[in-house]
Amino acid sequence: EVTGGVHGSNRLGGNSLLECVVFGRIAGERAATVKHFEPVMFPDAKSDDGHSESKWVPVVLREVRNTDKKYGMNTREVRFNMHGSLQHSGMDIGQFIALRGELDGETLMGYFSPITRPSDEGVIGLLARADSKGGPITRLLELSRPGSTLYMCAMGGLRLKFEPERILFRGSD
Repeated sequence: EVTGGVHGSNRLGGNSLLECVVFGRIAGERAATVKHFEPVMFPDAKSDDGHSESKWVPVVLREVRNTDKKYGMNTREVRFNMHGSLQHSGMDIGQFIALRGELDGETLMGYFSPITRPSDEGVIGLLARADSKGGPITRLLELSRPGSTLYMCAMGGLRLKFEPERILFRGSD
């Protein structure tokens, strides 16, 4: 009853009971992710070669946002839930993400830049093209709906580390 609050004294009406089921499920799923024991989604991101099957992690699509005004025409922000709501990616700034999924029996893969910070918790956002120039993975992302599962892997890239008096590039001075 705590989660079904907009109907006031009509707590047992049809809409409010359905609301309790829907929001209760959402609250339960969220509560289950808080106690996730892995603080980092990609613990081996610092040494990832991107070819090992064990490094691919299943992720659930959270939402797709139109970002034409913010990042330019034909772009979308694709956001995925991490396994724990307090989990962060463990990647360095400048690394990119490989995303893999199946469409009509064909495995499609694309490479994307994360636009969420490495320290952001519970979600990872990728910037993706929404037109045919984004490659075949664009069609997969277009047909995916919230709740769909795809696979993600941390890849290479610039790997910048910021320290108080210097910036490290790929771990060298």
